[in-house]
Amino acid sequence: MSVKINCIYCITSVKQKMFTKSIYDKLNDQYNKSLNTMNKLSENNNTGGEIRGANGSFGENFVESIIEYINQNENENFECKVGNTSMLTARCGEHEHEIQVDKHVFYKSRLVYGIEVKSYLDICYVKRAIMDFVDVKRYNQNVKTIIFAFEDACNQKEYNYYNAVYPGVIDACFFMVPGKRRSDRPNYKKEFRKQLVYDNVKRFYEYILENKG
Repeated sequence: MSVKINCIYCITSVKQKMFTKSIYDKLNDQYNKSLNTMNKLSENNNTGGEIRGANGSFGENFVESIIEYINQNENENFECKVGNTSMLTARCGEHEHEIQVDKHVFYKSRLVYGIEVKSYLDICYVKRAIMDFVDVKRYNQNVKTIIFAFEDACNQKEYNYYNAVYPGVIDACFFMVPGKRRSDRPNYKKEFRKQLVYDNVKRFYEYILENKG
């Protein structure tokens, strides 16, 4: 059963805890600069597609930065790749299928994490992630599958239902900011901006560090 981790839920037992306020401050600065860029796009009447594109790269760059800080501070050897640069092959009997998720994280050349990255997570994204993660588990059942999102737009009952239907497919789900997403209050707008939660970022950092196998 997957662990949905936000400002309420946390399951972690790491021995090394090197996440510091200095790392948080750098990530928080990156977070706000990226959102300010999106806010500027909206003020300049750019299309929603441009904002969505910026949103997508914002989350993926944020995850990459966390991996880089882990390598620097823990003397580790993770490599974070864009999914379409390191395609995986899932097999079912004589059939095979090339697959990818947003981020493939390798440890000493071994794939250890498949991460779907979202600016917000709703149930449609959950269902899509599950289908991708089913294929990742066919590639290698030991790979940990993670959803990383800034905002939570999920109905908890629906999330729990799909976890029950597909047990063990999502290994962990993390949210970086508190509360539920509202489409009429976009997070990139300064007046609606949510604070990046220190403990939530720390939990993701520690999960990556602890569960590499």
